[in-house]
Amino acid sequence: MVDKLVSFVISAFTATSILFLSSAADLTPYDYLKDTVIQLNNNCSGAVVDKDKRLVVTAAHCVEGVKVFKVEKIIFNPDGSISDKVFLNAEVAAVDKDADVAILRVGDGIKFESELKVSNLTPAIGSKIFTLGSPLGLEYVFSEGYIMDNKYEEKQFNQDYSWYLMDMLIGPGNSGGVAINELGEIVGLTNYKWASQATMTARTYSTLSAGKYIKRLLESIE
Repeated sequence: MVDKLVSFVISAFTATSILFLSSAADLTPYDYLKDTVIQLNNNCSGAVVDKDKRLVVTAAHCVEGVKVFKVEKIIFNPDGSISDKVFLNAEVAAVDKDADVAILRVGDGIKFESELKVSNLTPAIGSKIFTLGSPLGLEYVFSEGYIMDNKYEEKQFNQDYSWYLMDMLIGPGNSGGVAINELGEIVGLTNYKWASQATMTARTYSTLSAGKYIKRLLESIE
């Protein structure tokens, strides 16, 4: 009787685990991003990082000199097409200018159903990353790239801070958008890009504010 009971418990646990893994495996990086992406009225991007406190992360340079924003939350259909656009008021809740990270608190209007968590791990060089934003006036473009360097020191920024160097197609309108890993966790925040011209080819490289600065700023908010 005990053996049968143990066997049943193990079987039930295994079935639940398989169901959970299957559900997680069904989500693509695009799914994680489209349900949390926010567009600021100055063409910067952001993402919901706490759905209950209604907190959105973006880049500090996107909120410089501004206290109150209008933000746009897109409601997507299951097939990825846009169903509706909702405009909400938002105010700056916290800023770390040196890390180029800011947190907005969004007013009531619609319920946020999803949020993104910040990864506890430093992304490995060569690991894939993904973002969703509205570069150059385009609407909600999905981009894929990879980490080139996970200990990059950008001379234009505070030397006490670390950055990730990435190779990913982004442009004006992507600033403040999150980059996630294949697990749907935030690894950094897009904040700076430049183009390198060599012979007949041009390549765009970008930096990410490390995710740990997002987490630290979130922890400072009550």
